Amino acid sequence: MTMRRSLPTAALGLALSALVTAGCTPAQPAGGTSTGAEGLVSVPARPSAQPRPTTPAPSTAGDLSAASLPASYLGFSAKERPPAEEEFVPNGTWVHEVAAQQAAVEALPMCPANSGALTSRPDAALMGSYLDGAGRPGNGLVLSFGSTATATDYATGYQRILASCTGGATTTKQLGSGDGWYAGRRTTQGTTWTEGIGVHATHVVLVIVQDGGRAAVPEATAAARSLAGR
Repeated sequence: MTMRRSLPTAALGLALSALVTAGCTPAQPAGGTSTGAEGLVSVPARPSAQPRPTTPAPSTAGDLSAASLPASYLGFSAKERPPAEEEFVPNGTWVHEVAAQQAAVEALPMCPANSGALTSRPDAALMGSYLDGAGRPGNGLVLSFGSTATATDYATGYQRILASCTGGATTTKQLGSGDGWYAGRRTTQGTTWTEGIGVHATHVVLVIVQDGGRAAVPEATAAARSLAGR
């Protein structure tokens, strides 16, 4: 998929439940504490040397708020979930601020094309969490960049990494893509997730839900298009 720069937007409370990606060690900025955004579906152990937060995490970040993420996605509804590793203090909402650049790195899929480098740097990031009626998790991350071009560059790089997930612990399948959006499935440890990427103005929205791959292709592509305001 090619995202054009004219596009007008960010897996999430993201993977904040005990979801573990097999055989992968997420790249993390030196000295940073995990945000819980690793690949949108995995949560590593919190580094013991890092102090645990003692005050509730902000529910906004820069120009981002809960309204920057969809309240529902493919049958999953926004729902506060407790942190798996006490990486943040709950604030009574389903979203919380995370360190932007670290979250942007950790969210990149752990696939061959992921070098761990971040060339498009966001200014703010907000994570959100979802659950369906069966208690299965979904995760969302919205990143705010300084320009639409930078946001598009990040989303394009993200999709390039997804395309390299052709074997090993994680495999992906593209369901559809277009002007500023992408829909696909990701299978990790035998569990299949459906995900969407949308670029909207200076925002990149990433959402992934553990639906077992049940979403029909038209439904998955329509949901991804909505992330880009299409």
